[in-house]
Amino acid sequence: MNLMKTHNTKGWLGGATKLMSVLAVWMFAGSSADAAAAKVTMLMTDGSRQTGFIQDSNGKQILFAYTPQQKGSPINRSTIKTITFQEEANLMGRGRNAFKLGAYEPAAQIFGKVATDYSGVAALDRNFASEARFFQMESLRRLGKYDELGALLETKSGKSIAKTQDKLLGDQVQLMKMWAAFSGSKWDVVKAGLKFYEVPQVGDAKMLPAPVFKKMSRSTMIQLSYIRGKMYEQEKKVELALEDYYRAFTITYGNQPTLANEAMLSAMAIEAADPKVKELQSKQWQLEGLAYYYKNGVGAGEIPAEYTQYAVLPDIPVGPVVPKPEEKKEGEGDAKAPEAGDKKAPDTKKAPDGKKPEAAEDKKKAEAKPEKKVEEKKAK
Repeated sequence: MNLMKTHNTKGWLGGATKLMSVLAVWMFAGSSADAAAAKVTMLMTDGSRQTGFIQDSNGKQILFAYTPQQKGSPINRSTIKTITFQEEANLMGRGRNAFKLGAYEPAAQIFGKVATDYSGVAALDRNFASEARFFQMESLRRLGKYDELGALLETKSGKSIAKTQDKLLGDQVQLMKMWAAFSGSKWDVVKAGLKFYEVPQVGDAKMLPAPVFKKMSRSTMIQLSYIRGKMYEQEKKVELALEDYYRAFTITYGNQPTLANEAMLSAMAIEAADPKVKELQSKQWQLEGLAYYYKNGVGAGEIPAEYTQYAVLPDIPVGPVVPKPEEKKEGEGDAKAPEAGDKKAPDTKKAPDGKKPEAAEDKKKAEAKPEKKVEEKKAK
C-alpha cells in the first residue's frame, strides 16, 4: 500500500479531501526545520508494513516520508497499529549507560540533545524523545540544578511525558514541577502540591505537629521531605524543618548523595544557629554527631569551614559497668534443706564393697542362718 498515493476523488468530496489535506499540512507548519526525522517501521491496521521516517507528530497524525529529505505527508494515526523506532538503542544507549553509572552531567547533555533533535516524535506513545527529556531533567535534579527544570518542562517533549510514558515517569514529572516551583521560591505552589501527598489532618490527626505522608516510594519520600523542610524553614518552623531534613538524609541510604548532602547542610545550619547549642550539652552532642557523620560520610572528608569545629565524635560520658553475677555451675552451692513434713531421704552411701549398707547386712544374716541349724542338729 502506498501511503503517499493521492486519491482520485471528484466533486465536493474531492474538495473536502483536499481541504483536509491542506489543514493537516498546516497543523505541522510549526515543525522545527532542525528536527531530525526518526527512522521507523510501522505495522498498519490493514496488515501491511511501512518503513520510512517520521518528521513530526501530533495527537491525530504523523508527518511521514520514505526518505529523510522528502517532504512528508500526513497519515492518520488511527490507521497505524504499532510503531517501532529503528535507531532508539543507538541514540539512547550512551545516555542510559552514563545515568546508570551516576555520571549525571554527561547524561544530561546526551539526553538533552536527543530530546531536542527528535522532538518530532514527542506526541507518540512510549517515544524516546520524551523519555530522553525526562532523564535529562532527572539527571539535572540529581545534580541539584533545580532552576533548569522549569524551562524543560515547557518544551514539546517535556509536556508530553505524562501522556506518552509509563506512570512512574509521569508521577515523577509532577515532582519536577514542585522542584521548579521550589527553585523559584513559589511557596504557595509548593504548599498546594504537598497536600496531594499528605494525609489530611482531620480527627486525631489534628494533634500531630505536621501532616504525615501517604504511602509512597522511598525516592518520592526523600524528595518531598527535603522540599517540605525548606518550606517549613521559610515559615520559621525550624523544629518541623529539622525533622524533615533528618528524614531526607537518613532515608537516602547513599542512593542520592547530592540530596543527602543538601539536607544535612540545611540541618547543620539550623543546629549551629540555635543559641541552645552553647547552653545544652545534648544540643552540642547532636550537632557534633551530625557534623562528624557529614564529614566522614557524604562529605568524603570535607566539610564547610564554619562546621569544622563540630566535626568530632561527641564525648558522651558512659556510666560504670556493673559486672554480671557469675552463674553457678550445676551441682555447686548449698543443698536445699528439707522442708517440714518431707520424708527423710534414703541414705545413698555405699559400703566399702560398693553395695548399700542394708544389702550387706542382709547378706550376713543370710549366711549366718545355715550355721545355726547345724549347731541345733549337733545338740540333738
